[in-house]
Amino acid sequence: MPPEVAQPPERRARDTIAEAGLAAIPYAGGSLSVLYRLLGTGLEKRRETWERELVDALNDVIRRVEGLGLADLADNEQFLDAVAAASAAALATADQDKLAALRNAVLNTAIPSDLGPATQAIFMTHVRDFTPFHLRVLKLLDAQYQWLEERGYAKQWPGPDTPIARAVAIGLPELEGEGELARQLGNDLDAAGLAQVGKYWGKPFGGTTPALVTERGKAFLRFITDPR
Repeated sequence: MPPEVAQPPERRARDTIAEAGLAAIPYAGGSLSVLYRLLGTGLEKRRETWERELVDALNDVIRRVEGLGLADLADNEQFLDAVAAASAAALATADQDKLAALRNAVLNTAIPSDLGPATQAIFMTHVRDFTPFHLRVLKLLDAQYQWLEERGYAKQWPGPDTPIARAVAIGLPELEGEGELARQLGNDLDAAGLAQVGKYWGKPFGGTTPALVTERGKAFLRFITDPR
């Protein structure tokens, strides 16, 4: 018998209740219900896309992992917490890297793991709260030159003496000229115990510089990587 598969949920009753409540609140220039309908269509599309892609990925994992069933997941409070947190965060972003990280975190919560419940819960909070730029900086610091090479930026790399700050700007062009922002992203990762880049910001990228991503940071990267 094939494993029972998940299905995207029906449109929630709370959505209808929210519409009814919003319809009664006026705003300058017209009814808030009009605004809700205009924005609601786009948000509903986001929700449907997220739920469809999560269900497809989850069904794939259920087929691949022996002994994993839908009934088990339905009784797994930690998994349900992860789904709830990721789904709320997914509605608030259109960034594909962030959406993939959220989806992968849910999948990794569904399967057996060496991570304890507390660590998984903290990691899920990081995925929810970090911006896509936090995630990209952490991945760049871990992959280093490989990141630049895979994305076609290797030719812009002056050499092994290039300061980390400059390498980040090369590998993430959206942070070019945003030195303070890039440093803040690094500080946030340091504070979470995922990196140790702050004190090495002006040091060479790679070479004799100590590992910029901690073991905890590497575990976090595995947590947001597709387990399939």
